[in-house]
Amino acid sequence: MKKSKYKWADYTWNPITGCLAQCDNCKNKDIMLKFCGDIRYNISKVKRNAENEELFVLEKPFVTGNKGNVPYPFGTAPTLHQYRLEELQKSTRNGSNILVCTKGDMFGDWIPDEWVDNIFQACLNQPRHNYLFITKNPDRYLRLAKNNKLPSNSNMWYGTKISNDKDSYFFSEKYNCFLYIEETENKFKKFSENSLEKIKWIITQTSIDNVNQATNDLKISFYIENGDKKEMPTSLSAEKPLTEAAEKQFKTLCMECKIYGKKGDMNSVTIRKGRRGTNKTIGYLCDTCYNKLLDKWGVDIGK
Repeated sequence: MKKSKYKWADYTWNPITGCLAQCDNCKNKDIMLKFCGDIRYNISKVKRNAENEELFVLEKPFVTGNKGNVPYPFGTAPTLHQYRLEELQKSTRNGSNILVCTKGDMFGDWIPDEWVDNIFQACLNQPRHNYLFITKNPDRYLRLAKNNKLPSNSNMWYGTKISNDKDSYFFSEKYNCFLYIEETENKFKKFSENSLEKIKWIITQTSIDNVNQATNDLKISFYIENGDKKEMPTSLSAEKPLTEAAEKQFKTLCMECKIYGKKGDMNSVTIRKGRRGTNKTIGYLCDTCYNKLLDKWGVDIGK
């Protein structure tokens, strides 16, 4: 997982890389081919999908002769990096917006349902973040939703990448839906107001006048990457509350009142045996308990 180059996302996460679509002017294709690896170093780690030999599964990172990791080991061939499913457990900022699968289409028709289910489950196991998915194949969203396999949690966002107003896109009252409009010379004449009312967010690379007007009329959040308008839905711009399990993982317990607080706001309790002993932190106190202890001992350390 890496810091995102997109200002509207905090991180990009690529448990699947590679794509079988033949899109014109695909920028990712050249990148994936440039940083592909040599299978001779990793033949024992490679698994081919039983139903489609164009698909690969890696349980461990693909390495080079210099022991470096290869981000796109089979170039544009779709690959599931199983070891990356655990990356969401890292202590990234609470409530991060994580853009999923930027170097491939997770919802391409060639991707097995099992891969999609595994990624959804990894996201559901870490509900403290927001997850943004984008595809050029919105029909896959519809099929998953029909089979009750598309999570409708409030932190899951389903986007469609389009380049003109004739492209189909996913919209639903049940799910958080958004559009990503690629940089294009195509004219956007109109959208269906019925479908746009179910879209909560539109992202464009440059300002498109009639899209801007539509978002104003329907009060849709509108984000222009190369412009001044940087609107984001409230749920994506606010920090999410910690679950009880996450609170214990990312906060520190006060040894007196047993309440969790941010470690940076706590006061460490340190002991040392003898004049030449080594300082050892044995716990932390919140400000309230810390001040009570100072009053009890009659200690005044000033402001």
